[in-house]
Amino acid sequence: MVSRMDKKTVILDGFCELFNRAGTTSVSDIAKKAGIAKGRLYYDFRSKEEMLGALVVREYEDIIKACNELVEQSTCYATF
Repeated sequence: MVSRMDKKTVILDGFCELFNRAGTTSVSDIAKKAGIAKGRLYYDFRSKEEMLGALVVREYEDIIKACNELVEQSTCYATF
């Protein structure tokens, strides 16, 4: 059985691929690419905008984490 998080990953992977290829895409195309019904897509994401937000977070999560670790390791703190 595929978990909800795995299904979200499949949806975001499909969205990313379609968006990178065309610059825009429909919810129907995303659902088709992910191999799920459109209704299932709306179970995991309320809108295409929410999907885009989740995709941005996923894509930048590692970068943000690395930056936060560098800040924590820094011995030089500026105060304003």
